[in-house]
Amino acid sequence: MKKWKVISSICLATALIAACSNDSEKTSKEPAKTEAFTTDSHKTTQSDQTNQSSSSSTQQSENVSKKTAVSGQKMTKIEKQKLINFIEKYPVEYVKAIDSGDFTPLANEYIMHDTKLYEDLLAAIPKKHKQGIKLQINKVEVTSIKRNSDTDITVDTKEIIDETQNGKTNTKQFLRKYKVFYNYVEGNDAQSFFQISDIKDIN
Repeated sequence: MKKWKVISSICLATALIAACSNDSEKTSKEPAKTEAFTTDSHKTTQSDQTNQSSSSSTQQSENVSKKTAVSGQKMTKIEKQKLINFIEKYPVEYVKAIDSGDFTPLANEYIMHDTKLYEDLLAAIPKKHKQGIKLQINKVEVTSIKRNSDTDITVDTKEIIDETQNGKTNTKQFLRKYKVFYNYVEGNDAQSFFQISDIKDIN
Protein backbone atom coordinates (compact mmCIF):
# COMPACT_ATOMS: atom_id res chain seq x y z
CA MET A 1 0.00 0.00 0.00
CA LYS A 2 2.84 2.38 0.89
CA LYS A 3 4.53 1.55 -2.41
CA TRP A 4 1.34 2.40 -4.27
CA LYS A 5 1.11 5.81 -2.54
CA VAL A 6 4.74 6.57 -3.40
CA ILE A 7 4.21 5.62 -7.05
CA SER A 8 1.03 7.74 -7.19
CA SER A 9 2.88 10.71 -5.69
CA ILE A 10 5.73 10.35 -8.21
CA CYS A 11 3.26 10.17 -11.15
CA LEU A 12 1.37 13.20 -9.88
CA ALA A 13 4.61 15.20 -9.44
CA THR A 14 5.77 14.21 -12.94
CA ALA A 15 2.43 15.30 -14.44
CA LEU A 16 2.59 18.64 -12.64
CA ILE A 17 6.18 19.29 -13.80
CA ALA A 18 5.23 18.47 -17.40
CA ALA A 19 2.19 20.76 -17.25
CA CYS A 20 4.23 23.63 -15.83
CA SER A 21 6.90 23.11 -18.45
CA ASN A 22 4.30 23.33 -21.28
CA ASP A 23 2.79 26.51 -19.81
CA SER A 24 6.18 28.20 -19.52
CA GLU A 25 7.00 27.26 -23.13
CA LYS A 26 3.70 28.77 -24.30
CA THR A 27 4.33 31.89 -22.23
CA SER A 28 7.85 32.34 -23.57
CA LYS A 29 6.69 31.88 -27.16
CA GLU A 30 3.79 34.37 -26.94
CA PRO A 31 5.81 37.63 -26.78
CA ALA A 32 7.90 36.55 -29.77
CA LYS A 33 4.75 36.10 -31.86
CA THR A 34 3.31 39.42 -30.70
CA GLU A 35 6.58 41.26 -31.32
CA ALA A 36 6.93 39.85 -34.83
CA PHE A 37 3.35 40.81 -35.64
CA THR A 38 3.80 44.35 -34.31
CA THR A 39 7.02 44.88 -36.27
CA ASP A 40 5.50 43.64 -39.51
CA SER A 41 2.44 45.79 -38.94
CA HIS A 42 4.62 48.85 -38.21
CA LYS A 43 6.65 48.34 -41.37
CA THR A 44 3.50 48.13 -43.46
CA THR A 45 2.11 51.30 -41.91
CA GLN A 46 5.32 53.25 -42.57
CA SER A 47 5.41 52.03 -46.14
CA ASP A 48 1.76 52.95 -46.68
CA GLN A 49 2.30 56.43 -45.20
CA THR A 50 5.32 57.05 -47.45
CA ASN A 51 3.39 55.97 -50.54
CA GLN A 52 0.36 58.06 -49.58
CA SER A 53 2.54 61.11 -48.86
CA SER A 54 4.43 60.94 -52.17
CA SER A 55 1.26 60.29 -54.15
CA SER A 56 -0.50 63.19 -52.38
CA SER A 57 2.31 65.69 -53.14
CA THR A 58 2.44 64.53 -56.79
CA GLN A 59 -1.32 65.00 -57.15
CA GLN A 60 -1.13 68.46 -55.55
CA SER A 61 1.61 69.53 -57.96
CA GLU A 62 -0.33 68.18 -60.95
CA ASN A 63 -3.53 69.94 -59.81
CA VAL A 64 -1.71 73.31 -59.65
CA SER A 65 -0.36 72.79 -63.18
CA LYS A 66 -3.73 71.74 -64.59
CA LYS A 67 -5.45 74.88 -63.23
CA THR A 68 -2.93 77.23 -64.86
CA ALA A 69 -3.51 78.02 -68.54
CA VAL A 70 -0.34 78.29 -70.64
CA SER A 71 -0.14 79.96 -74.06
CA GLY A 72 2.54 81.14 -76.48
CA GLN A 73 5.75 79.21 -76.94
CA LYS A 74 6.01 75.73 -75.47
CA MET A 75 7.19 75.21 -71.89
CA THR A 76 8.32 71.94 -70.33
CA LYS A 77 6.45 70.69 -67.24
CA ILE A 78 9.55 71.38 -65.16
CA GLU A 79 9.80 74.98 -66.44
CA LYS A 80 6.10 75.56 -65.79
CA GLN A 81 6.19 74.23 -62.21
CA LYS A 82 9.43 76.08 -61.48
CA LEU A 83 7.86 79.35 -62.67
CA ILE A 84 4.67 78.79 -60.64
CA ASN A 85 6.73 78.09 -57.50
CA PHE A 86 8.84 81.22 -58.14
CA ILE A 87 5.84 83.53 -58.57
CA GLU A 88 3.92 82.08 -55.61
CA LYS A 89 6.92 82.55 -53.33
CA TYR A 90 7.60 86.17 -54.35
CA PRO A 91 4.78 87.80 -52.25
CA VAL A 92 5.95 85.84 -49.19
CA GLU A 93 9.50 87.17 -49.61
CA TYR A 94 8.11 90.67 -50.27
CA VAL A 95 6.34 90.55 -46.88
CA LYS A 96 9.61 89.49 -45.22
CA ALA A 97 11.40 92.43 -46.86
CA ILE A 98 8.84 94.90 -45.46
CA ASP A 99 9.05 93.31 -41.99
CA SER A 100 12.84 93.65 -41.95
CA GLY A 101 13.10 96.87 -43.99
CA ASP A 102 15.85 95.20 -46.05
CA PHE A 103 15.34 95.03 -49.82
CA THR A 104 18.63 93.22 -50.54
CA PRO A 105 17.51 89.53 -50.30
CA LEU A 106 14.44 90.22 -52.45
CA ALA A 107 16.54 92.14 -54.99
CA ASN A 108 19.14 89.39 -55.25
CA GLU A 109 16.68 86.51 -55.66
CA TYR A 110 13.68 87.96 -57.52
CA ILE A 111 14.04 91.42 -59.04
CA MET A 112 15.87 92.29 -62.25
CA HIS A 113 18.41 95.05 -61.64
CA ASP A 114 18.40 98.29 -63.70
CA THR A 115 14.59 98.32 -63.98
CA LYS A 116 12.00 100.82 -62.76
CA LEU A 117 10.56 98.08 -60.52
CA TYR A 118 13.94 97.73 -58.80
CA GLU A 119 14.14 101.49 -58.13
CA ASP A 120 10.50 101.66 -56.92
CA LEU A 121 10.92 98.78 -54.46
CA LEU A 122 14.26 100.11 -53.24
CA ALA A 123 12.41 103.24 -52.07
CA ALA A 124 9.07 101.67 -51.09
CA ILE A 125 10.20 98.80 -48.83
CA PRO A 126 12.10 100.88 -46.20
CA LYS A 127 9.24 103.43 -46.27
CA LYS A 128 6.55 100.79 -45.60
CA HIS A 129 8.73 99.30 -42.86
CA LYS A 130 8.96 102.70 -41.12
CA GLN A 131 5.19 103.17 -41.43
CA GLY A 132 4.69 99.91 -39.53
CA ILE A 133 2.70 98.27 -42.35
CA LYS A 134 2.19 94.53 -41.83
CA LEU A 135 1.08 92.20 -44.61
CA GLN A 136 -0.23 88.68 -44.44
CA ILE A 137 -0.64 86.53 -47.56
CA ASN A 138 -3.92 84.61 -47.60
CA LYS A 139 -3.79 83.29 -51.15
CA VAL A 140 -1.62 83.47 -54.25
CA GLU A 141 -2.89 81.74 -57.38
CA VAL A 142 -1.18 81.76 -60.77
CA THR A 143 -4.11 81.99 -63.19
CA SER A 144 -2.30 82.13 -66.54
CA ILE A 145 1.13 82.04 -68.13
CA LYS A 146 2.08 83.37 -71.57
CA ARG A 147 5.51 82.64 -72.95
CA ASN A 148 6.11 85.40 -75.50
CA SER A 149 9.62 84.24 -76.42
CA ASP A 150 12.42 82.05 -75.05
CA THR A 151 13.18 84.70 -72.43
CA ASP A 152 10.03 86.86 -71.98
CA ILE A 153 7.06 85.53 -70.01
CA THR A 154 3.89 87.17 -68.66
CA VAL A 155 2.22 85.71 -65.57
CA ASP A 156 -1.23 86.68 -64.25
CA THR A 157 -2.06 86.11 -60.58
CA LYS A 158 -4.91 86.46 -58.12
CA GLU A 159 -3.69 87.48 -54.66
CA ILE A 160 -5.61 87.98 -51.41
CA ILE A 161 -3.64 89.93 -48.79
CA ASP A 162 -4.39 91.32 -45.31
CA GLU A 163 -2.84 94.75 -44.74
CA THR A 164 -2.58 96.07 -41.18
CA GLN A 165 -1.67 99.66 -40.30
CA ASN A 166 -2.36 101.60 -37.11
CA GLY A 167 -4.24 98.62 -35.68
CA LYS A 168 -6.69 98.40 -38.61
CA THR A 169 -6.70 95.40 -40.94
CA ASN A 170 -8.09 95.46 -44.48
CA THR A 171 -8.34 92.41 -46.72
CA LYS A 172 -7.57 93.25 -50.34
CA GLN A 173 -7.75 91.25 -53.53
CA PHE A 174 -5.28 92.00 -56.32
CA LEU A 175 -5.17 90.82 -59.92
CA ARG A 176 -1.58 91.26 -60.98
CA LYS A 177 0.48 90.92 -64.14
CA TYR A 178 4.13 89.97 -63.70
CA LYS A 179 6.65 90.43 -66.49
CA VAL A 180 9.33 87.79 -66.04
CA PHE A 181 12.70 87.45 -67.73
CA TYR A 182 13.82 83.85 -68.13
CA ASN A 183 17.59 83.40 -68.03
CA TYR A 184 17.20 80.39 -70.27
CA VAL A 185 19.93 77.79 -70.69
CA GLU A 186 18.79 75.50 -73.50
CA GLY A 187 18.50 71.88 -72.40
CA ASN A 188 19.40 72.72 -68.79
CA ASP A 189 16.34 73.53 -66.68
CA ALA A 190 18.36 73.31 -63.45
CA GLN A 191 20.69 76.18 -64.45
CA SER A 192 17.90 78.37 -65.89
CA PHE A 193 16.31 80.94 -63.55
CA PHE A 194 13.70 83.72 -63.47
CA GLN A 195 13.76 87.43 -62.61
CA ILE A 196 10.81 89.82 -62.33
CA SER A 197 11.17 92.96 -64.48
CA ASP A 198 7.74 94.54 -63.83
CA ILE A 199 4.56 94.11 -61.73
CA LYS A 200 1.25 95.82 -62.54
CA ASP A 201 -2.10 95.76 -60.76
CA ILE A 202 -4.79 95.11 -63.39
CA ASN A 203 -7.96 95.53 -61.28
